[in-house]
Amino acid sequence: MNNKFFWWIVIPLWGVAAWLAVFNDVNLVLRFTVVFGFLMICPGKVLTYFLPISDETSQWSVSLALSVLLNAIVSLVMIYAKVWEPQYGLLLMIGLSIIGIIAQIILGSRRSVAQ
Repeated sequence: MNNKFFWWIVIPLWGVAAWLAVFNDVNLVLRFTVVFGFLMICPGKVLTYFLPISDETSQWSVSLALSVLLNAIVSLVMIYAKVWEPQYGLLLMIGLSIIGIIAQIILGSRRSVAQ
């Protein structure tokens, strides 16, 4: 299985797990692990597909940096807009990740048609 297809499955499932952990008031340690893991890996992992990076270590490094950047941008926009709710920030990050996967699928199908 291609690594890209693996992440297409894992990211939405991890997002649903994070959403369920937050909104169902799961144990604090489990909730922290699931949500923090999602926020630190998934948003950036979606974006690394669009970058010409072939090295696995570089992909992970850039993925972590992009995730931190996206989380900071979303948090700052929510604070300045005076709509700060951490749960909504998580939902926004899950939505952005899923939109990124859909864009990958659409662009991937266009690339395969063009070739």
